[in-house]
Amino acid sequence: MDKDILLYKLVRLRKRIEKWADINGFENIENQSERKDAEGNIVWRRSHWEYVDDMHNALYNDHEYWYDKKTLKELNRLWKRYNIY
Repeated sequence: MDKDILLYKLVRLRKRIEKWADINGFENIENQSERKDAEGNIVWRRSHWEYVDDMHNALYNDHEYWYDKKTLKELNRLWKRYNIY
């Protein structure tokens, strides 16, 4: 996939998540990744919005970012998950 196309789609996904969060609350955005301590408390997390933003920034700043079929499927899943219509 062309880098410019992917950057454009990542911006659209990020804005879609933001619109969804405006309606449903930013605290309700799911986590892409999280770490828990021995007691089960979340000590670190990265939301879907942060995941998409980090990916966009890495691609935009020409850092090497390798994505595969699995990553693109995950982005498609996020697009469907944060549908507000």
